Amino acid sequence: MKTHYHYSLIAAGVCAALASFSATAEENSDKMIVTASGYSQQLRDAPASVTVITAEQLQNKPVRDLADAVKDVEGVSVVGSANKQDINIRGLSGEYTLILVDGRRQNSRESRPNGSGGFEAGFMPPVEAIERIEVIRGPMSSLYGSDAMGGVINIITKKVTNEWHGSVTTGAIIQENSESGDSMDGNFYLSGPLIKDKLGLQLYGGGDYRKEDKIPDGHDKKDNKSLTAKLTFTPMENQTFLFEAGRTTQERYAEPGKSLAEYSMFNGVKRDNTKSETHNNRNHMALTYKGDWDVIQTEVSVYQEQTKRKTKAETKDAKTGLYNYAWFGLNAPRSVPVKSSSAFAIESTNICSAGTVCGAVRNP
Repeated sequence: MKTHYHYSLIAAGVCAALASFSATAEENSDKMIVTASGYSQQLRDAPASVTVITAEQLQNKPVRDLADAVKDVEGVSVVGSANKQDINIRGLSGEYTLILVDGRRQNSRESRPNGSGGFEAGFMPPVEAIERIEVIRGPMSSLYGSDAMGGVINIITKKVTNEWHGSVTTGAIIQENSESGDSMDGNFYLSGPLIKDKLGLQLYGGGDYRKEDKIPDGHDKKDNKSLTAKLTFTPMENQTFLFEAGRTTQERYAEPGKSLAEYSMFNGVKRDNTKSETHNNRNHMALTYKGDWDVIQTEVSVYQEQTKRKTKAETKDAKTGLYNYAWFGLNAPRSVPVKSSSAFAIESTNICSAGTVCGAVRNP
């Protein structure tokens, strides 16, 4: 068994943000965006190549994950196998594409050996909860660090509403070919006031399940679930506190004779392939204060992300395991394979933390 934990504590910041406006078409230069400079500005003034995908555009096409949402954007390519898709921007690999949700980075890649892809896209909120997606094409390292050399994708979720609103969506795909796995998914979104003009609640989540293909190199069995809750408190008209907490789980299963071939040849020797399981669990919490001081708007956030990765592999003859761990940003990304999962070895450690301070003055 291989277990990998990653804790990233990100605290800090005073971030300016002017009011967000709903976008309708990329050609409209009056759209307001926040990702290109860290504060709200008109799209035409952004110091980078920006594409905005609106909620309406997302709802008018089939979107299961982030890869589906951005694959048609100029300069963006979705690469990899059916089970490990990654998002490249302007030819740079996925490890240089930074993914944000409401300006907070998704650090799960750092919990995996070599930063392998295929999981970040599954952490996207349901379409019903998204206001827009901002795609920045080109280096943004000066603002976000080296993992934004290719670009940035920022998913902006909807604000808690002043009236109750909700939706439930479901879907299924029944394959014509019985060798391909059927799939189904469902999402929900609920938002409204608990105490009018003072206390509001937002809930969203969903699930995505697919049976394993009976085709070598086909889709693994997949079972994803997510749930997020937001609570807003507005003691005064220009002062708002937001608390957010959520959990996402992703499970993948691959079995020889199904999505894996029964055996492989190595130096002329026939070897049975390995049945494998991969579990990725992510928990996050955030506390945010927003204040409007007439000529400026401030935002202070403290947030924490915890990602745990566990893998298991076994053959007909023996079980093998790898054991890794990290504690509050201390990573042990690799171990040696052993026949007993109780043994482990640590090769290296990494520390992962980040903070942002930014601001702006609103024009009178």
